Amino acid sequence: MARFIRIAILLCVATVLLGALSFTTVGTKAASGQANASTCAWYAVPSPNGSNGGSGLSGVAAISASDVWAVGNSGSQASGQVTVIEHWNGTGWSVVTSPNPGTIDNTLYAVSAVSSSDVWAVGFQVSTTGVTQTLTEHWNGTKWSVVTSPSPGSINNEFLSVAAVSSNDVWAVGFTASSSSAQKTLIEHWNGTKWSVVKSPSPGTSPVNDVLSGVTAISASDVWAVGASGTMGQTLAEHWNGTKWSVVTTPNPGQGGVFQGVTAVSSSDVWAVGYFTSNGNIQTLVENWNGSSWQVVTSPSPGMHPTLWAVTAISATNVWAVGSNGSSTVFDKTLIEHWNGKQWNVVKSPSPGSTSTQLVAVSAVSAHDVWATGHADNNTLTENYHC
Repeated sequence: MARFIRIAILLCVATVLLGALSFTTVGTKAASGQANASTCAWYAVPSPNGSNGGSGLSGVAAISASDVWAVGNSGSQASGQVTVIEHWNGTGWSVVTSPNPGTIDNTLYAVSAVSSSDVWAVGFQVSTTGVTQTLTEHWNGTKWSVVTSPSPGSINNEFLSVAAVSSNDVWAVGFTASSSSAQKTLIEHWNGTKWSVVKSPSPGTSPVNDVLSGVTAISASDVWAVGASGTMGQTLAEHWNGTKWSVVTTPNPGQGGVFQGVTAVSSSDVWAVGYFTSNGNIQTLVENWNGSSWQVVTSPSPGMHPTLWAVTAISATNVWAVGSNGSSTVFDKTLIEHWNGKQWNVVKSPSPGSTSTQLVAVSAVSAHDVWATGHADNNTLTENYHC
């Protein structure tokens, strides 16, 4: 998972982030199982590692109670990373064979499903040329295969998130770079036949350092992408109206913020989460789009360097956000927060890693069946909210 932190480092929000968001640690495997609870609670569920040893899961998409996908990588940048794709069949998680087109490095960051036989996963690949290229993989109900996608930057191209409207309407977002001083937003669209680059704003000033880390689709003419802009970090939200992408103003509390994930209840109820810095301290950041403007919504910031990495909405009164924070004894542990329609509250969650445990993705089947994924030290981590 070492490469995932690269995004936060590129943003250079604050030096303190480098330690707060590290994904490379060593520890014991999460081994606690799902309990049969009489009340709703979060439980760690055993999940396998990939073929290259140390593994993490950075994306999850829930289709039904017996059909959930999680993606990530296995290995390290030094030894070479390979893709990891796992499937939940209602009883257990198992690794499903996935392609690795890059001869040096392969990583999947996110996954989104149209149906049980139409699922997309995105990330990056690196071959001997050394150029990081976009990676898109598709599940057709039988197997995963690579689908060609453009890589417009001569140095770096990565997808960090994907959202599907339909089988011929899928969006992937991330960043692209052709020089060390020009990292720009990257948005691509699948029309049912091919992936193509769609022009997107990069509002940052020189050196441009813009990235889109989350995307959610409400309809074919209503899509949101979020991330950060500028070397010191400013929240960035962009909207697709069916014709073009445009920047929508967002608040920046403290010294600046970063959006990591976004989800939508409706066109007038959209949530974005991440973190911001205030006098050198990291705080959780939650903002809501009410149909007219983005507004900061108060959220708990427990422990040290609390960060929210992902968010999913079930209804206007039921939204989940996941991430991590630290303490005096544990560098990173899981952090889960819930919106009940009036306020955000911390909800107790397992944190089985001995040094660093983080949740970086979340997806809901229903109000009583929610999945979150990440890593517990150097092992995959899946957690389920179950009643």
